[in-house]
Amino acid sequence: MRNLALILVLLAVTAGSVFAGRSMAEPKEAIRYVDVQRCLLEWESLQAQSAATQQKFQGLSQGFNDAYQELQAQKDEASLMDGVSRRDLEFQIRIAEETLKAQIEYTTNSFNEEQTLLLEQGVRDIHAAIDQLGEREGYSAILMHPNPVQAVSETFTTRDAISEMNNRWVLWNNPNYDLTDEVLQLLNQKQ
Repeated sequence: MRNLALILVLLAVTAGSVFAGRSMAEPKEAIRYVDVQRCLLEWESLQAQSAATQQKFQGLSQGFNDAYQELQAQKDEASLMDGVSRRDLEFQIRIAEETLKAQIEYTTNSFNEEQTLLLEQGVRDIHAAIDQLGEREGYSAILMHPNPVQAVSETFTTRDAISEMNNRWVLWNNPNYDLTDEVLQLLNQKQ
């Protein structure tokens, strides 16, 4: 009876894998890690997308600088005018300055949102590649490589450092178990 239960459990596990359309490698008694930060920095496609976004917004920024310089020139011109003409031009300059400020704020928010969305999608893709690698290789677990704790400063206190260290799941890792290169290879193939 006990053997029958064991056979049924094994059959159910095997059938579940077949029906799910997955074929995982045999489990290994192995834990590995991935440096997600390094993946973000070295993933060619992600860096190219980020650079394209930055270039687009740098062009807009240059346009804003040119518009600001033009407004400054108009202010100088207004200082040489008299009475009604001066007030009219100063009023138009104030309206143009407010419009420019609103455009800069909107553009900055749009840039930050685009970069955030790009980063979020990048992290999702990295996790999918890690899942794929883990299933294919049959690892017991793949952990995230801990980044160094930043130095204590005016903006990063000792309490912040202690909190960051307490929230870490991995305090040290053996470089021989780093899968970051394999994950980057999967990500760069996906381009």
